[in-house]
Amino acid sequence: MTEPFFPLTALSEAQRAQALNRGKKELHMSPTLHLHLLGDFRVVSGDAPLTAISVPRQQSLLAYLVFHRDTPQDRSHLAFLLWPDSTEGQAHTNLRKLLYQLRQAFPDIDHFLSTTNRSMQWRGVHDGASWTLDIMQFEQALLRAEQANKDHDPTTRHQALEQAVGLYRGDLLPGRYWIAFPSRCVRRFRKPSAS
Repeated sequence: MTEPFFPLTALSEAQRAQALNRGKKELHMSPTLHLHLLGDFRVVSGDAPLTAISVPRQQSLLAYLVFHRDTPQDRSHLAFLLWPDSTEGQAHTNLRKLLYQLRQAFPDIDHFLSTTNRSMQWRGVHDGASWTLDIMQFEQALLRAEQANKDHDPTTRHQALEQAVGLYRGDLLPGRYWIAFPSRCVRRFRKPSAS
């Protein structure tokens, strides 16, 4: 006898968890991942901070992949960036260990990360997993302010600049000097004035 079908969204949180644990229903509702790279590195899944991603190289790898998300990144290149003074073999071993540690710290990382034996790439929205990046929100706020300025709309300009100031929590990944940021990000990145 089959059980009646109920939409999982109609179930309580506990009922959804039970359905998942029993394997009777498959639910894939990843909370939105929020990446904060301005000031102190911070990753938040839904409303829960992922404090286990605390190793600077884990943070650097994530940031680099997000900034270069349009193209798969060669593992050899990543290994050299993260361990420039190591042998190629040791750097590759270190990268594999780092990826393992990242998966331990954030088990849902594979919803956002595509890996092969040769490359890694940050994905956009995939399998219902979505993410935000404070720098993109910051840039969008600055663009809205610029457009409002051109349109002679001081109210919208002021709101957009207030949003940009609220998003700015410090320099972009302080201490991560080796990350080659896309020129569009470097060109647009600046602390706005709310005047």
